[in-house]
Amino acid sequence: ILCTQKCLIQQSVFRHIIVPSRYAARLNDHLQTTVIRYGIDPITEYRTDKKFETKRKFGYRQDDIIVSRIGAITPEKRAIDNILLAKIFPEYQFVIGGITPHQQYFDYVWNEAQHLDNVRFMLNLSVKDREDLLNISDVYAYPTDAEAFAISILEAMSIGLPVITYDNTALPEFESIVKCKHGNITEVAQKLRNLIENKDLWQKISQNEAEEFQSQYTMSAYADKVDRLYKEMS
Repeated sequence: ILCTQKCLIQQSVFRHIIVPSRYAARLNDHLQTTVIRYGIDPITEYRTDKKFETKRKFGYRQDDIIVSRIGAITPEKRAIDNILLAKIFPEYQFVIGGITPHQQYFDYVWNEAQHLDNVRFMLNLSVKDREDLLNISDVYAYPTDAEAFAISILEAMSIGLPVITYDNTALPEFESIVKCKHGNITEVAQKLRNLIENKDLWQKISQNEAEEFQSQYTMSAYADKVDRLYKEMS
């Protein structure tokens, strides 16, 4: 069985509970767990000309700096921190994509963004829209309070899109992404500016993420780990 949050099941029923991170394993310390990190098929990285074409499709200019995030817009995911970043950097364009399971919190985030010209919401994204958004982004900013494992971070890493997040829950287990002290939006802002203004740093993070993804997070790597576990059990 695969478990990302706390599983309320009897340990004696299963020999292994597969969890995607050491953080998720700690949540389920009442059970026997095996950590096998998720793998995904990488999204397609666009050529430069297609990125410019996609930017125009969304109404952005070729030289616009785009900072994105994709995920459930809930209190623990802290989309409000992206609004705070938008207030700090009116010269950057911020896109918040995802779903809205917590309507009251979404209304709060929406209201905070209403006077900002540099924030756009892209809700209920299709697979193609996610691919488009990540490909036109310059940085993926994903500050959050709780993450057992972030598939959207893997998607960003697969095309070498630099990721900035907090150093809490499962996020420190990603080696190459940029991490900031949990809740320190000032540090996030500083590192965001550094990434955008320092092209050598941007390229280094991009390359390190792509290499980490290829070595640990592809679907074939995930399948190999699951296969080895089942062989050990048999």
